[in-house]
Amino acid sequence: MDYKQARSYIENTSKFGSKLGLDNIRILLKLLGNPQDKLKIIHVAGTNGKGSTCSYISNMLIYQGYSVGLYTSPFLEEFNERIRIDNQNIDDESLTFVITKVKDCIDEMLLQGHDHPTEFEIITAAAYVYFEQKNVDFVVLEVGLGGRLDATNTCKPVVCAITSISLDHTDYLGNSLEEIAREKGGIIKANIPVVLYGQLKAVEETIRQICDSKNAELYIAHSDKVEVLNQSIYGQSINLEILDQKYTDINLKLLGKHQGKNLSVALTLIKVLEEKGLISRLNLKKLYQSIYDTRWP
Repeated sequence: MDYKQARSYIENTSKFGSKLGLDNIRILLKLLGNPQDKLKIIHVAGTNGKGSTCSYISNMLIYQGYSVGLYTSPFLEEFNERIRIDNQNIDDESLTFVITKVKDCIDEMLLQGHDHPTEFEIITAAAYVYFEQKNVDFVVLEVGLGGRLDATNTCKPVVCAITSISLDHTDYLGNSLEEIAREKGGIIKANIPVVLYGQLKAVEETIRQICDSKNAELYIAHSDKVEVLNQSIYGQSINLEILDQKYTDINLKLLGKHQGKNLSVALTLIKVLEEKGLISRLNLKKLYQSIYDTRWP
């Protein structure tokens, strides 16, 4: 299989539609040796802001000296941007290799009488294989749709983040904010810390209940701790307070007041990783530079 054939194979699987559920991808991942279990994963769900929050987290870790895989969807300019390491898209040769490996396991699944995986399940499995092959330090994993039954919810994260929640995909996720929050909160695992974007009380209470039931420590990045100092079409400067620590004169190139709130989620998560001993003490100069250099087209 060459790159063109690999891309064609992925695109042709769109006919299998989008199916929420984890049974099929778990079978596929088992045949692949469960690569997701060998990765330190940061799992990010939410309605709005997932992409930029993932980009902030990834960039901050990269600038602190870690090798970081980033998995997002959909793509804007080229397919390969969905799977990245240290801000570099997966190359055509590597994509061909991992898709071929995944296809071989799918062929085995079909012989066993299982259903064909969906396009998103295939790409998710390929990303896991690639990140394990490259032995990255962390993977920042963006949920595709919802959370509880999303193909990415096959991982065992070291920390979870949930960004802004509003009504979306109501045909799949429910007709109220509480129902949707429960679906997004389905990524929460026992004893794994959770960072939540500060938002409506109904959402916060739903997520808190899930965290309490799973003994998962909850950190809320409150929006009132974000102060916009100035902004223009070229960027903005803000102050933040994270876990009783103040960060002043942070410069961002990403526009919109919401980006300061997304950054507060990302920075809270990074501080949690530091608190838990999962990363070394942060270099503040590099931290500020990584925030300024973050892009999300």
